[in-house]
Amino acid sequence: AIGNHEFDFGPEFLAQFIEGVGGEFPFVSANLDFSGEPSLQALVDNGSIVKGVVVDKEGQQIGIVGATTPKLASISSPRNVKVGSDVAGALQTEIDALQSQGVNKIIVISHLQSVSEDLDLAGQLSGVDVMIAGGGDELLADENTVLVPGDEEPFGSYPLTATTADGAEIPVVTTPGDYKYVGKLVVTFDADGNVTSVGEDSGLVRVAGGDNPDAVEPNAEIEAQVVEPVATYVDALAGNQIGTSEVALEGRRDPGIRTQETNLGDLMADALLWEANRQAGNFGVSQPNIALQNGGGIRNNTLIPAGPVTELTTFDVAPFSNFVTVVYDISPQQFKDIMENAVSGVENADGRFPQTAGFTLVYDPAGTAMEIDEDGNVVTAGERVQSITLDDGTAIVQDGAIVEGAPAVAAATIDFLARGGDQYPFGDNPFTSMGVSYQQALSNYITEGLGGTITAAQYPESGSGRTTAVGDEMMAEGEEAMAEGEEAMAEGEEAMAQSEMCAQDYVVQADDWLSKIAEKFLGDVLAYNAIADATNAAAAAGGAYDPIADPNIIEVGQVLCIPGDVMAEPAMEATAEPAMEGTMEATEETMMEGTMEATMEPTMEATMEPTMEATAEPTMEATAEPTMEPTAEPTAETE
Repeated sequence: AIGNHEFDFGPEFLAQFIEGVGGEFPFVSANLDFSGEPSLQALVDNGSIVKGVVVDKEGQQIGIVGATTPKLASISSPRNVKVGSDVAGALQTEIDALQSQGVNKIIVISHLQSVSEDLDLAGQLSGVDVMIAGGGDELLADENTVLVPGDEEPFGSYPLTATTADGAEIPVVTTPGDYKYVGKLVVTFDADGNVTSVGEDSGLVRVAGGDNPDAVEPNAEIEAQVVEPVATYVDALAGNQIGTSEVALEGRRDPGIRTQETNLGDLMADALLWEANRQAGNFGVSQPNIALQNGGGIRNNTLIPAGPVTELTTFDVAPFSNFVTVVYDISPQQFKDIMENAVSGVENADGRFPQTAGFTLVYDPAGTAMEIDEDGNVVTAGERVQSITLDDGTAIVQDGAIVEGAPAVAAATIDFLARGGDQYPFGDNPFTSMGVSYQQALSNYITEGLGGTITAAQYPESGSGRTTAVGDEMMAEGEEAMAEGEEAMAEGEEAMAQSEMCAQDYVVQADDWLSKIAEKFLGDVLAYNAIADATNAAAAAGGAYDPIADPNIIEVGQVLCIPGDVMAEPAMEATAEPAMEGTMEATEETMMEGTMEATMEPTMEATMEPTMEATAEPTMEATAEPTMEPTAEPTAETE
């Protein structure tokens, strides 16, 4: 059966692949029209591609008809291949034709992306005996099935059973991908072509090697012609280090690249924007200001550890033949619609989820999701996008509404999306493909754009806040509030440290010099260096003090820190108790409020009168004026 990945490299590549098979077996699909692609239509004409086929097996004629997912155009690159959405109708036409030829044993093979689609389809068909489903990777297994390690929860038993439109109970089977299993279905037909039993030896056959009891011996010819050359090529890619990452890069699907912004998604989107801007001049086109990469196009499905980044890493991330493309004249409404589509399947970890550059997006996953039919028509307008803001601050959407006068944008993306892949509604907008694959863009960006280093500062593990769900935004606000609280507490602790360092503040007056201040407060003209050191230390700790570069030069209005540990004894006796009371109240309040304003009045009341009694009028002149940042008087440490 022809599936979506057959078209990932375009129609010509598929045609070359089928030609390479050399007619050993046909490729089957009843609902594809190849007339718009000459290379594939030629294969229809010579019988390599068919809607259905009859196979003669030991004298028994078995009819096989195929079907391809109607979603083909939005998940791969079929270009001018047309996909019929009436899968049941297309199949039934072929089934009827086979039956008219006397064929009564009929198998449907399909690639509909989910075995559930086949179970539903069975109820619309008559004359079908067996269905083989593809594209969903569901694990069907029984209790005695030997599974690959890590496969623990089967979707259902092997086989599943479905009821057809004519009431027949038929077996439906599928196997997971990645060559982990081969499916084996053994059925018995009666003379009328009805399935009478399913053999007990039906089930999954694990593909195993090494020392496993069910290991198979590799085919020497395939090893030599396929496995070894591919391994050699891949080893060369793995040995070519192109950079280093300071941070692990998140490429897993769910949760991850298909459900939220990740740093790997940011890196990929930045690579598209950087490469498109670099290439724009070569193509004589304007530079884009945003970038869009669908999560489904990022394929590694792993957390890439910090450390060396190789050329193989970039192929693991970006393996498809997607090319850097710029789409122009995207109106504000179209931009919103594109993003509505992009977040419409987030709850299902859909491949259309956006990884972005050049703007920030806020959306509400609880809002109404956009629905687009298989023909690209909007069935339900989305109401999830809350805001879109370009990196230069220009608002496109606010509170879910288009901002009046918002500009059109140009987007760097991949040609798959530009042509409507993942139902991105770019419509008929003009676009230019740059001829550089998205893998090459990623490699170029790492080596040249980033100079070989992916920094943790530019690509933090949690992403850089480009795409935010409303719930995540509220959590972020809570975390921000918590951070502000912690900052306030730190400021309070810093204030306490400063209060312990400084017995009091002093604002330099017109007739002051540092030795005079030292004698006044510390009882020693030579203690001026202690004031200078304390003031500089307090300023370095974040206090509102003016550093003293030269002890011989102080300025009127300069705020000094008078250290408490060397205060003259008379002043200490006079101020110790009141200062303690004022200090503790002020410091506690500082820590709670995160501000020094709360300490101003208590400190003044606590220090002004005792200081007057202890030092008479000269000290009064030195301390009476309010200080710029009133802090505590001598603290417990001073006492």
